[in-house]
Amino acid sequence: QIAKPIAHEVQNVLTVRRTDLLTYGVLLAAYFASNGIEALRTSLNRAYRMTETRGIIHRRVQSIIFVLIATACFLAVSVLLVFAPLLGRLAEAHLEWIKPYMGTITIWRYIIAS
Repeated sequence: QIAKPIAHEVQNVLTVRRTDLLTYGVLLAAYFASNGIEALRTSLNRAYRMTETRGIIHRRVQSIIFVLIATACFLAVSVLLVFAPLLGRLAEAHLEWIKPYMGTITIWRYIIAS
């Protein structure tokens, strides 16, 4: 009796596509993250007593691009530090010729991630 409603909701979550809500959530997250960059820009302009000459649309687009770049960097670091060792072990198990290069690959992985 208890598991049936939970199983029904799990089935709904796994089968029903709700791309509209996810899309709005991603767009709102990018917008609100860009507010942080705008706040940093405003505080630096006040600290250095500068006046902003660029339009608000230009600044907002630039802030959203900065958010996307930071997101891509965090994703790359996550992949290089978490997923790459798993992939490396899998490659070592199936590809004999890659074993001598794994030390070099690990060093470059840490260099790129840092």
